[in-house]
Amino acid sequence: MLVDPPAAGSWNMAVDEALLEAAAAEGRATLRFYQWEEPTLSLGYFQEYADRFGHAASTACPAVRRSSGGGAIMHDRELTYSLAVPEGHPLVAERMRTYRVIHESLIETLKHWGVEAMLYTCYMAKNDSRGQTAPGNCGNETRRDRRLSASGYCESENGEAGMLSASGYCDDDVGNETAQSRPGGQPFLCFRRRALGDVLLGGVKIAGSAQRRRRGAILQHGSVLLARSDAAPELDGIKERSGKSISADNLIEAWAAKLADILAVEWSPSNLSEGDRRRAAALDAGKYAAASWTKNRGRG
Repeated sequence: MLVDPPAAGSWNMAVDEALLEAAAAEGRATLRFYQWEEPTLSLGYFQEYADRFGHAASTACPAVRRSSGGGAIMHDRELTYSLAVPEGHPLVAERMRTYRVIHESLIETLKHWGVEAMLYTCYMAKNDSRGQTAPGNCGNETRRDRRLSASGYCESENGEAGMLSASGYCDDDVGNETAQSRPGGQPFLCFRRRALGDVLLGGVKIAGSAQRRRRGAILQHGSVLLARSDAAPELDGIKERSGKSISADNLIEAWAAKLADILAVEWSPSNLSEGDRRRAAALDAGKYAAASWTKNRGRG
């Protein structure tokens, strides 16, 4: 388990990808908690960079692009986690199990402070007057390392082809967000959207996650809103909805303990290995800190 100090957005995303690669190559599972050294906007993989200027409160904040799908997140008064797990691990035996375990453990953890959160269910989605989530699309957002090739098949980064799903998306997980779903009118901010398994408090989303799958491993990362940010004043956090101020350090300690209990594991606190650090540094400089990734990736 890693508990990292606040860092730049590009570094945070680079470390997550380095841990995903390590999970695939070495079969190593890693739970990581981290924060951001300054208020930072992270864009979903398929979002247009220009859309960020439609959100006036965050325009002065630096932006980074995630490797996962979903809406933009303002990382400020929040806690971010990531979980990199190799294929074959019990957590990824079922498509939605990782979401359920992480989010349900968070809900149980929050009860320690008398905070009664709940999961967003398909029943809620069907009765959601805002219509942000179609009932047939109940699910969280997953990005696979695939693109639509000229032949009409899904093609992975290593050239492996797979069948195009009936929905017309390259991703075959229910509720995925892909480039083809982008014009559908989803809110810009992740926490203004709804997906099956999101964590709600007082009817407001306070935690959500997204996944990236690649051959051999899965990365799931997500954000928990602890309190309202000046850079996203329309979003309430736990503090505004419950009146409880929970520090990131206290939440990490309690949440990690709850997860260890549920999964029957014992976390081994550690630091980023030298190999992972070198790989993260390369990904930071060559990808996540590059304008070509942040500003252009969502096009097409």
